[in-house]
Amino acid sequence: MYSSLELRSIFTSMELYNYVNELKSNLLVRNNQNKIILKKLSERYFTKSFVYRKKNGFVENMSHSINTNFKDMFSDYIINSNSLISLKDHEFNSLNYFEKYKIFIMNYWYENQKKI
Repeated sequence: MYSSLELRSIFTSMELYNYVNELKSNLLVRNNQNKIILKKLSERYFTKSFVYRKKNGFVENMSHSINTNFKDMFSDYIINSNSLISLKDHEFNSLNYFEKYKIFIMNYWYENQKKI
Protein backbone atom coordinates (compact mmCIF):
# COMPACT_ATOMS: atom_id res chain seq x y z
CA MET A 1 0.00 0.00 0.00
CA TYR A 2 1.38 3.35 -1.04
CA SER A 3 2.66 5.43 1.90
CA SER A 4 0.43 3.92 4.54
CA LEU A 5 0.51 2.03 7.79
CA GLU A 6 -1.24 -1.30 8.22
CA LEU A 7 -3.31 -0.93 11.37
CA ARG A 8 -5.59 -3.94 11.00
CA SER A 9 -5.15 -7.29 12.68
CA ILE A 10 -4.69 -10.05 10.19
CA PHE A 11 -6.10 -13.55 10.31
CA THR A 12 -3.18 -15.38 11.89
CA SER A 13 -4.50 -18.93 12.12
CA MET A 14 -2.34 -21.27 10.05
CA GLU A 15 -5.32 -23.61 9.69
CA LEU A 16 -7.40 -20.81 8.20
CA TYR A 17 -4.56 -19.80 5.90
CA ASN A 18 -4.13 -23.38 4.66
CA TYR A 19 -7.88 -23.83 4.17
CA VAL A 20 -8.29 -20.63 2.15
CA ASN A 21 -5.16 -21.41 0.15
CA GLU A 22 -6.82 -24.63 -1.06
CA LEU A 23 -10.07 -22.96 -2.20
CA LYS A 24 -10.82 -22.49 -5.87
CA SER A 25 -10.19 -18.97 -7.07
CA ASN A 26 -13.83 -18.43 -8.17
CA LEU A 27 -14.81 -18.64 -4.49
CA LEU A 28 -12.40 -15.84 -3.65
CA VAL A 29 -12.71 -13.43 -6.58
CA ARG A 30 -15.58 -13.16 -9.06
CA ASN A 31 -16.66 -10.36 -11.41
CA ASN A 32 -14.03 -7.98 -10.00
CA GLN A 33 -15.37 -8.56 -6.50
CA ASN A 34 -12.94 -9.89 -3.92
CA LYS A 35 -13.29 -11.25 -0.39
CA ILE A 36 -16.51 -13.00 -1.43
CA ILE A 37 -16.60 -15.48 1.47
CA LEU A 38 -15.76 -12.86 4.06
CA LYS A 39 -18.43 -10.52 2.71
CA LYS A 40 -21.08 -13.27 2.62
CA LEU A 41 -20.28 -14.10 6.23
CA SER A 42 -20.42 -10.41 7.15
CA GLU A 43 -23.95 -10.14 5.72
CA ARG A 44 -25.12 -12.15 8.73
CA TYR A 45 -24.02 -9.38 11.07
CA PHE A 46 -24.16 -6.15 9.04
CA THR A 47 -26.39 -4.58 6.42
CA LYS A 48 -25.55 -5.18 2.76
CA SER A 49 -25.01 -1.47 2.23
CA PHE A 50 -22.30 -1.57 4.92
CA VAL A 51 -20.63 -4.76 3.67
CA TYR A 52 -20.47 -3.66 0.03
CA ARG A 53 -19.76 0.05 0.50
CA LYS A 54 -16.86 1.80 -1.24
CA LYS A 55 -13.60 2.05 0.65
CA ASN A 56 -12.90 5.30 2.41
CA GLY A 57 -9.95 6.35 4.46
CA PHE A 58 -9.25 8.64 7.35
CA VAL A 59 -8.02 11.48 5.18
CA GLU A 60 -10.38 14.17 6.43
CA ASN A 61 -9.70 13.48 10.10
CA MET A 62 -5.97 13.22 9.48
CA SER A 63 -5.95 16.48 7.56
CA HIS A 64 -7.79 18.28 10.34
CA SER A 65 -5.57 16.81 13.08
CA ILE A 66 -2.29 17.66 11.33
CA ASN A 67 -3.41 21.21 10.65
CA THR A 68 -4.82 21.86 14.13
CA ASN A 69 -4.09 19.47 17.03
CA PHE A 70 -0.60 18.45 15.91
CA LYS A 71 0.42 21.58 14.03
CA ASP A 72 2.96 22.63 16.69
CA MET A 73 4.55 19.20 16.85
CA PHE A 74 4.79 18.98 13.06
CA SER A 75 6.16 22.49 12.71
CA ASP A 76 8.85 21.80 15.37
CA TYR A 77 10.19 18.97 13.21
CA ILE A 78 9.96 20.91 9.94
CA ILE A 79 10.28 24.69 10.38
CA ASN A 80 13.84 25.97 10.79
CA SER A 81 14.92 22.66 12.28
CA ASN A 82 18.37 21.09 12.17
CA SER A 83 16.83 18.02 10.67
CA LEU A 84 17.00 16.41 7.26
CA ILE A 85 14.38 18.70 5.69
CA SER A 86 13.98 22.21 7.03
CA LEU A 87 11.47 24.73 5.71
CA LYS A 88 10.57 28.34 6.33
CA ASP A 89 7.24 29.14 7.96
CA HIS A 90 5.53 30.23 4.72
CA GLU A 91 6.78 27.07 2.96
CA PHE A 92 5.36 24.88 5.72
CA ASN A 93 1.99 26.65 5.55
CA SER A 94 1.76 26.13 1.79
CA LEU A 95 2.03 22.33 2.10
CA ASN A 96 -0.99 20.06 2.17
CA TYR A 97 -1.41 17.71 5.16
CA PHE A 98 0.09 14.70 3.37
CA GLU A 99 3.25 16.58 2.40
CA LYS A 100 3.59 17.75 6.02
CA TYR A 101 3.08 14.19 7.20
CA LYS A 102 5.75 12.75 4.90
CA ILE A 103 8.33 15.39 5.87
CA PHE A 104 7.51 14.97 9.56
CA ILE A 105 7.98 11.19 9.38
CA MET A 106 11.26 11.58 7.51
CA ASN A 107 12.59 14.13 10.01
CA TYR A 108 11.37 12.15 13.01
CA TRP A 109 13.11 9.05 11.70
CA TYR A 110 16.28 11.04 10.98
CA GLU A 111 16.36 12.57 14.48
CA ASN A 112 15.92 9.20 16.13
CA GLN A 113 18.60 7.56 13.99
CA LYS A 114 21.12 10.00 15.47
CA LYS A 115 20.35 8.65 18.96
CA ILE A 116 21.20 5.07 18.05
